[in-house]
Amino acid sequence: MRFYLQKMEVKFDEDEQTAQDYSIVIRNPPHDAVNPEEWKDFFTANFHGSHVTCCTVAVDNDDLLRALVARRELLKNIEESLPNETDLSLDNLTRIVEKMELERTMFQKMVSKVFGGVVEKYHKLLHLNSTIVELSQTSYPASSVFITFENERTQRMVLEKMTVALVDAMRQNKNALSDPNLLFRGSHVCLVEEPAEPSTIRWQDQHVTKTELAIKFITTGFVLGLLAVSFFVISELHNINPTFSAFAISISNAIFPTLAKMLSKFEKHANEEQREVWLYIKIAIFRCVNSAVIILIITPYTSTTLGRNNDLLAGVYNVFFAEIVTSTILQLLDIGENVKRHVLAPRAKTQEAMNLNMRGSEIFLAERYTNMTKLVFLAIWHCPLYPGVLFMCAIALFVNFFTDRFSLMRSWKPSPKLGRSMSSFTREITFPIILMVMAFVAVRSWENFTYDSICSQGTLFSTDQNATWLFSLQGIDGIIGDTQVTLNADTISYYYCGTNNENMTEQQMKLTTVYQRFSYTIAGCIALVIAAVVGFYIKRFYSANYVPCGEAMDIPYSEVDSRTAYIPQVKSDSFAFPFLACPVAKIRDCDLFEWEDPHKPYDDYDITQDCKQLFLESGKDFDESLSVFSQMIHIPPLGIS
Repeated sequence: MRFYLQKMEVKFDEDEQTAQDYSIVIRNPPHDAVNPEEWKDFFTANFHGSHVTCCTVAVDNDDLLRALVARRELLKNIEESLPNETDLSLDNLTRIVEKMELERTMFQKMVSKVFGGVVEKYHKLLHLNSTIVELSQTSYPASSVFITFENERTQRMVLEKMTVALVDAMRQNKNALSDPNLLFRGSHVCLVEEPAEPSTIRWQDQHVTKTELAIKFITTGFVLGLLAVSFFVISELHNINPTFSAFAISISNAIFPTLAKMLSKFEKHANEEQREVWLYIKIAIFRCVNSAVIILIITPYTSTTLGRNNDLLAGVYNVFFAEIVTSTILQLLDIGENVKRHVLAPRAKTQEAMNLNMRGSEIFLAERYTNMTKLVFLAIWHCPLYPGVLFMCAIALFVNFFTDRFSLMRSWKPSPKLGRSMSSFTREITFPIILMVMAFVAVRSWENFTYDSICSQGTLFSTDQNATWLFSLQGIDGIIGDTQVTLNADTISYYYCGTNNENMTEQQMKLTTVYQRFSYTIAGCIALVIAAVVGFYIKRFYSANYVPCGEAMDIPYSEVDSRTAYIPQVKSDSFAFPFLACPVAKIRDCDLFEWEDPHKPYDDYDITQDCKQLFLESGKDFDESLSVFSQMIHIPPLGIS
């Protein structure tokens, strides 16, 4: 299956040409290398016959971009709170706010302090304006450089000659490159990689520090705290009715991805692929433990194989039933988005507000992958004792497939063009681990059968064959009444034992031993595969390894119909289109944008102009010599405009 999927990945990659197939990214440019013309000249001079069609230099101005986007969102919020076509210039807003402050009652002042009114938003706007002006008076270092060549073969040649190990790039080992001319400025070793697709780049998160990397692990560890809360709630509901706990598991599995997305906002990821993988890890841990492990813990050991409603196997059935029914119904109803489409959108005051309500729900590939992983993990965990879960898992996956297909065509909004990072991680790490878990759980299930921890030690007495004994046992209120027990020489005695091995026949012992050794052998082989995969990723830190995917196509980049470019932009949930984080003047007429607003020009989304306007209003001069924003140039080949 792994080789088949890899073959299909290559086929799909060759069938469609994108900007990624023609581009490279330099992860460690010199801090002052912010001129795209310098990078274009470097590659043109060192690779004969190459043509650099696009060059983007991203700078580490994350805080400035966030402030500019927050300012746009705040201005829109103020605009919606005022009458239509109100002048939003600073002077006019000042007059409006002064009038409001004089006319507001004490009650209105108290309400505005809690919910925020125009006056409070105005003061927040003034603070943002001063912050932006302050942040715009310094040069920012280059964080990454994206180069797009006209031919795919040039891209592969550059990657073959300039790819170095991460350690060599960190240590600036000049001997790592065979040609000294490939040292940027004659001394700098560049860390060159193939980038992700343009639509997945998170331009406000291009510079990730070690502290921010540690935050990813901290937020992932926070999942354990949420699991503890889930365990408490589910166990309490299980004591009331096992069906309640099953639906609680299903509902918590549906809610947690939203919490995981909130946690991911504290993290920085260079692209959406990395964000999806980390999101997948969080959701997969929660859903697998929440669906399979918690129900095992809250069920008494001796109730594992019994058929009562509050026993383990019945609980597993309830969980699968709830997953098939609850999650499917919630996804098909899509209550939040249907309210937006049918209630809020028709009542929107502007075209943009209506467009925002009609976008559809955001889809995260990590959430869909973890849904599949959770079902497979739950089936693998319980299939040794309850083989029927394999059929229920197949039904659940079948239902999820058609539900997702319906949502993909009808209710989900378009998602970025993600690469194969998610499928590779699931195929190479997740499912091998699930198979290892299956091996150990299966052996444990066989060894502990019949789950009573009671082993026989023969007859109770060996003398006085005719003797009998009568014992009166006091009952437990509400559970069992008083009873009498008669014992004689033929009565079998039992003792507590950790496993039920001693109760097995010789044939059962042999079968269990064979199964155990076979399972452990398979687990060992899978562990070697996982170690090889992990070793491959570790090797990338110490040795250069570039392997092209498929054959290079002879289609020029400028002739690709669906071509896009690495144009710095920042998304906002309050706007239908992203903001442009680089000057638009040089690229406004190119056809490399992924989107187009039919009502507004690209200049309206250029937040670099907001910064210059603030300098103008404050009476200061904007220093054009400073590298405040990312820069991009487009150089089409001769004969192509």
